[in-house]
Amino acid sequence: MAASNPERARKWIYLSLSLLTPLALFVGIIVIKSAIKPVRLVASANQSPDTASKSADPNQDSGQEPKDPNDKKPPRPDHKHPAFKERIEERARMVADQIQARDVNDPNVLKAMRIVLRHALVRPGGQFCAYND
Repeated sequence: MAASNPERARKWIYLSLSLLTPLALFVGIIVIKSAIKPVRLVASANQSPDTASKSADPNQDSGQEPKDPNDKKPPRPDHKHPAFKERIEERARMVADQIQARDVNDPNVLKAMRIVLRHALVRPGGQFCAYND
């Protein structure tokens, strides 16, 4: 067959190579990913750190842990704007009738729902229905 029609044989070779190459790449990626296992280091909260595992950095104090700037808590918002004293009853009724009625009992969610001023987020013509379901 190859001797009688070399062009056709060449097409079959290219076709088989074009189909097998992506398959080989896919299998290679799967094999490499399965061979590499992530290492997870988890320290227990009740164990004291070993002296051998402490940092060898001479610039750090040995008695203090390095401070992470991401560990800072954000400042609590100050809700002293006069708008927060408006429509308090409507917000409380909305939380009781709509949120707690649907078995949402997380105190952070309930507090946030009581604080957010929905009437300030709605156009002036639609403020009457800001706390409706």
